[in-house]
Amino acid sequence: MRAGLFYVVLLCLAGLARPAAAFGGETDNASQYKACLQLIEVNPLSALDAAQYWGGTGGGAAAQHCRAAALFSLRRFRDAAEIYERLASSPNPDASLPARVELLAQGGKAYLLAGQPQKSVILLTTAILQAPDRVDIRQDRAVAYITLKNYSGVLEDLNSVLAVTPNAVDALIFRATAWRMLQSYAPANADIAKALALDPSRQEAYLERGLLKAAGGDITGARTDWEYVIRLNPQSVVANAAQQNLNKVAAGQ
Repeated sequence: MRAGLFYVVLLCLAGLARPAAAFGGETDNASQYKACLQLIEVNPLSALDAAQYWGGTGGGAAAQHCRAAALFSLRRFRDAAEIYERLASSPNPDASLPARVELLAQGGKAYLLAGQPQKSVILLTTAILQAPDRVDIRQDRAVAYITLKNYSGVLEDLNSVLAVTPNAVDALIFRATAWRMLQSYAPANADIAKALALDPSRQEAYLERGLLKAAGGDITGARTDWEYVIRLNPQSVVANAAQQNLNKVAAGQ
């Protein structure tokens, strides 16, 4: 980190200066934009205050994008998504910002995390039309599709992802889930087997394998997988899901 930015952060935290006070003394938008993004890594709340102040003093689209990034870092996903979407729809995008496809992708991911998968799909689909080879965007759309229970859409996107990156463990696990929901157990088991061969420590893979075993009537095997998920990391969200499944099995559900 540059010394100028370090001192700005200290002043912001101490309340001794306006947070957008020229980000290390620089005056051009490109340098301010870069410094604002760097500030997010140190203190996103101060970066948000800085971006808002900068936006009110002529920061324009660059200040708005930094504000969105700070909001995203602060887990205010809906607010961030709305800004990303607005910037992506601008007919004259600021040259200092990421390309429009990147703004769409950022907005789509933010809407997904905000619990609005329909809006996420709209933005991500627009991004994919502009950049059909971006497998990262296709994978994000697959996650949105799985939330919407559009399993054929999940398979279409993840088939494209895995054609390019055949060892993508996340994609294999998600595709296995889609196959299971469509009651296609053989390809689901094949995907999980490959995922675990690539990464034997993945909790999500054991959780999904347990669900597949339960779907096939192997409750003992399912219980073994879910108990192992909990041993791997008892405090994780995945462990909580495993425990819920164990509770259902114990209750005869």
